[in-house]
Amino acid sequence: MSGVDQFESIFRSATKQVYQYQDIGMEKLLVVTDKKQTDSEQFSSIIKNFLMVCSTQMSRNVKS
Repeated sequence: MSGVDQFESIFRSATKQVYQYQDIGMEKLLVVTDKKQTDSEQFSSIIKNFLMVCSTQMSRNVKS
C-alpha cells in the first residue's frame, strides 16, 4: 500500500461519526426455551433478578 493510500485510509476512518450512547427501553421480553419446567422456572427467576438489577443500575445512572 502506498503512503498516499495509507494516509487516505487513516483519514477516512477518522471522519466517521463518534459513537453516542442511546438508551433503549424494553417493555416486554420473550424467552423461548426447551428446558424442563423446573429448569425453565429457575432460568426465569434468574432473568427476572438480572433485569431488576439492570433496572436499578439504569435508574441510578439517569441524569436529571
